[in-house]
Amino acid sequence: MGPTDIRAGRSEEVWRETGLASAYATRFDTSAARVFGYPFVLEALAVPNPPHTVVDFGCGPGTAAALAADQWNCRVYAVDSSQAMLELGRHAYPNPLIDFRHVAPGVLAFLPDASVDAVMCTLVMATIQDVDMMVRLIAEAHRVLSPGGRFAILEGHPDGVGIEYSMKRPIPGHEPARPGDPWPVQLKTTAGPWLDVTDYYWDLPTYLRILEDVGFQNLAVVAPTLESAKEKADPDDLAAASWDTERTSPPYVVITGCRR
Repeated sequence: MGPTDIRAGRSEEVWRETGLASAYATRFDTSAARVFGYPFVLEALAVPNPPHTVVDFGCGPGTAAALAADQWNCRVYAVDSSQAMLELGRHAYPNPLIDFRHVAPGVLAFLPDASVDAVMCTLVMATIQDVDMMVRLIAEAHRVLSPGGRFAILEGHPDGVGIEYSMKRPIPGHEPARPGDPWPVQLKTTAGPWLDVTDYYWDLPTYLRILEDVGFQNLAVVAPTLESAKEKADPDDLAAASWDTERTSPPYVVITGCRR
C-alpha cells in the first residue's frame, strides 16, 4: 500500500496545528520506539539511581513522560512548545505526577539552575533544522540539571539513511548529504498506510561535539538491535513486527551525558 496524501515536515509549526498534532500522536505506530528506544533511555537515566525529578524536553503527546512517571513514581515536567501536543498528553496521561507545561522553544524559564535529576529529549532533534537551536536546547538541559544529573537523546540512527526498517522506510532520491539536511522518510501508521514526513539529519559527531562543548561528560552511545531489545521491551510491542532488519541494523540511537 502506498503512502497517504498527508505530507508535512515535523517542524515546530506543524506541532502547533491541532489536527496535524493529533494525526502524528494517534496514527504513527510507536512500537519501534517502545522496543528500541524508550526502554534504553530510561535505563540510561537511572544510573546510578532512578531520578526523583525528570524533564521530558519536547514531550509531544507525553509517551516518554508517562513511562518515566510509571516506572519511577517520580515528578515529570513534560514540556513542549505545542499547546496541541500538550492537550493530547493531558488527555492521554492524566497522571498527577506529570506536570504538562507550555514553554517557548528550547527554554525552561520556570526551572532554576541545577534543579532536576534527569532530562530526556526523545525524537526532538530531528525536528530541528538550525544547529544553533539545538545548541541552545542542549545548553538549557545542562543548566537545569543538578551536578551528576543525566541527559539522554533518542533519535533515529543516522547510519539508517537508505535502510528500510519495519516502521520507517526511505524515500529514494532524497537521502541527506550533510548535517542539517532535510531527511524525507515514510513512517508506518497504525492503520497500515505509510505517512510522508520530513525530518532533519544530524550525525553522531555533531551530537557528541555539541554535548561536549556545552559541558557534558561521560558521553555514551547505545544503538539497540533486536537481541538487546528482547530483554527490555514489552512482549506486546515485540509482537508488533518481525523486526527482521532490526536484528542487525539499529533503528534508533541513544546518546547520553552527565553534568559535571
